[in-house]
Amino acid sequence: MPGADRPLRVVELVPSLVLGGAEAFGVALSDAMLEAGHEVWLVTLNEGEALLSRMSPALRERRLHVPKRGRVDPTVLPRLAARLRALGPDVVHTHLFTGLAWGTVAARLARVPVVVYTEHACHADDEAWVPWLRRPLSGMVDHVVGCSPAAVEAVARHRWAPYAPVSCIDNGVPMRGRPRAALDGLHLGTVGRLVPIKGQRFLVEAVALLRDRGLDVRLTIVGDGPLRAELEAQVVQLALGDRVTLAGPSDDVPGWMGRFDLFVLPSLSEALPMTLLEAGAAGLPLLVTTGGGGPTLLEAGAGGWAVPPGDAGALAERIAAYAALDLDARRALGEASRAVVEARYGIAGTAERYVALFRALRGG
Repeated sequence: MPGADRPLRVVELVPSLVLGGAEAFGVALSDAMLEAGHEVWLVTLNEGEALLSRMSPALRERRLHVPKRGRVDPTVLPRLAARLRALGPDVVHTHLFTGLAWGTVAARLARVPVVVYTEHACHADDEAWVPWLRRPLSGMVDHVVGCSPAAVEAVARHRWAPYAPVSCIDNGVPMRGRPRAALDGLHLGTVGRLVPIKGQRFLVEAVALLRDRGLDVRLTIVGDGPLRAELEAQVVQLALGDRVTLAGPSDDVPGWMGRFDLFVLPSLSEALPMTLLEAGAAGLPLLVTTGGGGPTLLEAGAGGWAVPPGDAGALAERIAAYAALDLDARRALGEASRAVVEARYGIAGTAERYVALFRALRGG
């Protein structure tokens, strides 16, 4: 077909550049498609600049902000549609519900040929009205992508997209320039928003259980959110101030991964979190919960274990078992994690799969 190999013009639409997994993926995917020779613009609606430092200079020049003033701002639709008409993309690719809701409608107003939405979560929506908007919106997109098999299953289970075809393209991470973890200590690490579904309180409780058993482990929690004060109070209540550090948000997640000895994902529900891929890329053994897509990397051959969500005792038992391993055994687990991410979850391969989908939907 004439023009089948020409570069695509793609708009990646994420709500903001705050430190979040879907947002980080949108940045990484945009850069990977730019590097592959496509014309890409990264469009945001909400305030937030933390991820600017992860963007290439070329992508920073192609980042566009169309401000959405408040939670509900109907004026954003004509402003966003006008910007999309001016860009003339082949594809608008949206992320998260904010991107789906505003980006899809604006793209259709702008007569964009192809609109794709990626689902990054497995848990039910927090507000009961959201699915009632998701479902008709699915009739306005050409394709829904789940970022993991668990996300695809959740889309079907919750009936989020009854009017659109759904398929899986796993998330991916950049592999270049990643520090490798030494794995010669007992420094536990986790990265994520401080919200209930991330389950950090169970990991803090597990550290207290290990201390009471005489095991000297340290935990660093990287991230911020509404539960910060509650977690700080839990650390004080359990007298863990010398063992648990709440490091706050960071734009250098790879650097943190290189300092950890075991990455723990205590979430109650996940799809395929970027932090888990970043941990595997750093060569870390992985301790995850079975909530949603947490075990995805383990099922692909990464080194580590899965325990039930919301169970501090199970986390403590598995951490104690890890502590008993010698250095060679730890490094073998870490190398398995690195090998899986390098082979299956590099962002270049993920970008190729998205481009193939975009071309198929565009007709070449």
